[in-house]
Amino acid sequence: HSVTALRWPVMAFGIPDGDFHMLQCAAAGPGPHFGLIVRHTDAECEWAHDRTSHVGKLDEAGRVVVDVKRDWRRVFAVEKP
Repeated sequence: HSVTALRWPVMAFGIPDGDFHMLQCAAAGPGPHFGLIVRHTDAECEWAHDRTSHVGKLDEAGRVVVDVKRDWRRVFAVEKP
């Protein structure tokens, strides 16, 4: 018989609900961990699926939340020529 050590993820990045289990697994592991939720609230760039839609009900539970409409420029700053 062999024993395989379970390695917990220390970081998880995902969208509300679609990546719930991955975010939950990273938060449940021993030691430091980091979870980031990307809330797609900018319907002009992509279909908005935030807390007001039929998906997007994931509890933030101490995770960092990035709001696409409000924060994306700061996360992905694009320099204009």
